[in-house]
Amino acid sequence: MSILCAPLYANFGASAITFVDSISGNYEAGSSTVAVSLPSGLQEDDIVIVTYVQDALNQTVAVPSGWTSIYTADDAVPDMAVFYKIMGATPDTTVLVYEDVEDTGIYVAAAFRGVDTTTPLDTTPTNASNSVGMPDAPSITTTTDNCCIVAVGGLDDDILTSSGVSGYDGTEAIGGTDTHSAMMSWLLDAGSAGAQNPGAFGGAGTDAWHAVTIALRLG
Repeated sequence: MSILCAPLYANFGASAITFVDSISGNYEAGSSTVAVSLPSGLQEDDIVIVTYVQDALNQTVAVPSGWTSIYTADDAVPDMAVFYKIMGATPDTTVLVYEDVEDTGIYVAAAFRGVDTTTPLDTTPTNASNSVGMPDAPSITTTTDNCCIVAVGGLDDDILTSSGVSGYDGTEAIGGTDTHSAMMSWLLDAGSAGAQNPGAFGGAGTDAWHAVTIALRLG
């Protein structure tokens, strides 16, 4: 007598968050909003993180409609905003960033796949600022395993393309045509839950900066 056993299948999620694409660029002043391009190849449920930086003091850095704020700083140079959005069935191709100063703005955007769409941020993002040096992304303590750690930086009065955070999987960085820079690095799988300290971006910057550390939860 033979016994036929149907195979058992388990619906396991992805083992790690994956990187989709990133993009950076300059946008010109003189208009209240400017449509900047998002990374290519986006699909439904991808998460896109954007930061934009202006070399100005006490200017508005607004979070676009439909996006969720992570961090804003408009009371100390450089002005900077960080925000995210989970893409719908028809992913966005641009985002409207706010511009109200006579400087060229700069932005960096990066997209990731496999993030938990219900709770995309594993824990509250952390931030730090200083008046001198390179953006130094502060420690964050994850609550679940295999988070993706994203470090974001904005730098005043230095035009450079950062080499990124040491040991991280990727970097998108830009030095603006005016005197400021923006940068983003990511570690796709931070391993077991616990403290993660990205540290400083590589580069020779010596001016005021903001830095933000984000933990994306694996879906």
